[in-house]
Amino acid sequence: MKNPKLKAFTLMEMTVAMLISAISIGMAFYMFQYFQQLFIRQQQQRQERFSYSLFKHLIQQDVDRAIWLKTTNDGLICSTEKGNISYQFDPAYIIRNQYDHHRDTFLIRTVDYDTRPRLENLPLPDLTDHLSLRVKFEQKEHQFDYHKTYAAQQLMQPELFSND
Repeated sequence: MKNPKLKAFTLMEMTVAMLISAISIGMAFYMFQYFQQLFIRQQQQRQERFSYSLFKHLIQQDVDRAIWLKTTNDGLICSTEKGNISYQFDPAYIIRNQYDHHRDTFLIRTVDYDTRPRLENLPLPDLTDHLSLRVKFEQKEHQFDYHKTYAAQQLMQPELFSND
């Protein structure tokens, strides 16, 4: 009886097939990692932009709703009917503390800020009517100026509007 020849792949063909498979899997893994890192970077950028927009909205809203704007050593206090909302300007971040119950940290670099009042003879020494803020975001510097307009009665009789 004759031994029938079995049809099979040679050792060289199997080696070449495994080599091609390994190269394909390696390329797929590299592309997966690349797109995953790209996605994470884009997600972080979106989060930073949202945080920046939220900060701009909140500080404008707080200044507009404040009864008084008070200065501190490292920031600003927006005194409202419900309580105080404070902003702390640090070179690496900005902290917003709302009524001592809720704290937000914005990863926005503070380049410079100025809380010197533009009006002369405000009724209380720590009051201001102006905030000039320069921040760095996305490798660019942005300048913001916020103004608080006080009513004449507030300036003449500040004790009526004090919530301390």
